[in-house]
Amino acid sequence: MRGANDGKLPKLIFNSRWIPEKSDSGQAYFSLRAVAHPDVTLGADYRPLSEDVGLLATWRVFSETDKWPALVVGTSHDDFTDGDEEVDSQTLYGSLSKYLGDLGPVEVAPYIGGAYIFELDDLRLLGGINLRYKDWSLLAQYSGTDTHLTAGWDFDSIRISAVYWGLKYPGLAATWRY
Repeated sequence: MRGANDGKLPKLIFNSRWIPEKSDSGQAYFSLRAVAHPDVTLGADYRPLSEDVGLLATWRVFSETDKWPALVVGTSHDDFTDGDEEVDSQTLYGSLSKYLGDLGPVEVAPYIGGAYIFELDDLRLLGGINLRYKDWSLLAQYSGTDTHLTAGWDFDSIRISAVYWGLKYPGLAATWRY
């Protein structure tokens, strides 16, 4: 969920991700979220190779303003690396995000927050930065255990992305907003 509500609300958001070198839980991923309110999404994810199902929910508590960042809280089922072991866990998270302006033709929007990872019984720092140029974006993020890069291209209601998970596993992702 973006920090600012731009007025373009989909009813459903479908996401898929394929990272062939990850564990069964992280290799294939599908999620479906319903936009229950302009500031709330609810849904589930499915990982067919491990037959895991997780809950997803986001709530934009405060939208971004000219002076203040947005506050988003939520829960998701994610896969993390802890040492050499991949761990699947439900998480609770909160983040502050703020569009800071343009750097030449590129929009700059960092975020920072925290995630409680239930399986690790640990609260972790998360953060990143989104750089956008027209329909292209580059997201560098730290998930609490790993750093990831995602380069995306938006057209109409679809986003196609190249993912570099943990800076070691390449993959593809697609999102459709209906």
